Amino acid sequence: GPVSFYGEMQVNGNRIYGERTHTPIQVKGISLFWSIWGGEKFWNPGAVHTLVDEWDIELIRAPMSVENNNGWDFGYLHKNGKEKQIAFMETVVEAAIARDIYVLIDYHSHYADQNGETAIEFFSYMAEKYGHYDHVIFEIYNEPILPEWPAIKTYAEAVIEAIREHSDNLV
Repeated sequence: GPVSFYGEMQVNGNRIYGERTHTPIQVKGISLFWSIWGGEKFWNPGAVHTLVDEWDIELIRAPMSVENNNGWDFGYLHKNGKEKQIAFMETVVEAAIARDIYVLIDYHSHYADQNGETAIEFFSYMAEKYGHYDHVIFEIYNEPILPEWPAIKTYAEAVIEAIREHSDNLV
């Protein structure tokens, strides 16, 4: 698979390189839909295997729902959602590793800077569990709504520091 070929993705200047090839890389992939919408149906090994076998993907993006959205009360921040969301993410990450493709762990929040401690908790866990796999890429904040740059920067620095305690993978 692409991970065995390229190795860990690394930044060099304004390009992403493969650790093994020392050349710029570009992989093709697909994003799953938010985990609160169809998580049970699509966040599973069968879906990942189908996408690898039939669509030839090399990367899968897993956008985990953080907030409670449109009445769906099981995002990561919901009292009944944390374990469910982690289970969805672990399932996709482990299926991607098994198929030797890259997986982008997306903490899909519009207000992540307002819940920095939970993001740190989540990424610390994911980085400790999966950060030694070359397959894993961390997306720490998707689609921020209205925060000023200093809030995003402060959030990002804290989350990246937590990731770096366990992993040097691409953020």
